[in-house]
Amino acid sequence: MPVAAFAAERHGTWFDEIVFFEEEDQAKVLQMMKTGDAQFFGNAFTADNFSVIQENGFNYGFSYGSFNGYLLNVAEFNTGVFNPFHIQKVRFALNNLIDRNYIVSDILSGLGVPFISTVMPVLPTYSQIAETARTVEIMGAYNEEKAIAMIDEGMTEAGAEKVDGKWYYNGEPVKVIGIIRVEDERLQLGDYLADQLEKIGFTVDRQYKTSAQASPIWLSSDPPDGL
Repeated sequence: MPVAAFAAERHGTWFDEIVFFEEEDQAKVLQMMKTGDAQFFGNAFTADNFSVIQENGFNYGFSYGSFNGYLLNVAEFNTGVFNPFHIQKVRFALNNLIDRNYIVSDILSGLGVPFISTVMPVLPTYSQIAETARTVEIMGAYNEEKAIAMIDEGMTEAGAEKVDGKWYYNGEPVKVIGIIRVEDERLQLGDYLADQLEKIGFTVDRQYKTSAQASPIWLSSDPPDGL
């Protein structure tokens, strides 16, 4: 087939030049697009800025190339501090404690899809594991009552005690340290999980950190140290 058959219809005149530049401030980029000082932005927008894109009628496309998630320290601490996430039942129950549909609709403003398995439903490879993935999705679907029952069972078996709605181990409150990134929607994601954990009886130490502050802890520290 001739190459010309694939040629797209040209609109307007040829460009004399195309200038690319770096700009990290999304709000500034949007303002430049409003005034005509920029015509294209090649990166992901945050949920609040996406609403501005829609309001101004800018063209946009979706790309499902990244994901947000929660990373747990599952080690048994060498400090003598009790780590509830060392208990398998507690870890698995978090699947039922987290409402992914709420996260997508209210925190991400629709910019995402909820998924539980290791493959996102929007990707072509999902069809190859759909039957298995669906089983996992049913098991891990949001169900707060199921989560509480599973956590109560796991914590009690480990020797913890729930007093007036709060978990204690050897007379001390069961405290979870949560490192929460502050740069983007991960701030709301971190607070959401902290709220859920507090609601079911854990004491949460919310540590708000930038990437530079958080990386040495979650990337370089020894998990049994419980930092």
